[in-house]
Amino acid sequence: MKCDVKALQEYLHTKTLETSDGAKLEDGGLTKCSWDETDKEVWYGAPPKIEIQYDPVNQWLFSVRLDVDRKKLRVDDPDGMGEEEWAASQFVSLLKDAGVLKEDGEERTELGASLGG
Repeated sequence: MKCDVKALQEYLHTKTLETSDGAKLEDGGLTKCSWDETDKEVWYGAPPKIEIQYDPVNQWLFSVRLDVDRKKLRVDDPDGMGEEEWAASQFVSLLKDAGVLKEDGEERTELGASLGG
């Protein structure tokens, strides 16, 4: 999925990264980062370990891995979702709030505006 790499890098600067490595090529690249979330309130008692892979050149978020301790997770109202699905939804919301990911259709609107449409 497309992402705003500058916003992603700003978001990552708020994290204590365990690992961060990558290879940058002329036509693309791959960067991999992982960290442990720490905010128990945001994560309902079970902050996950998160790993992402993204292309900083072409601005693609390739993968997200969330390791969630389901025994500690205490979601009051998960909207009918399982723990892992809720955690993934929570992470996507955090990325949208940080401007890393756009709301559905928002990117198309910006493109149309830049084309005069």
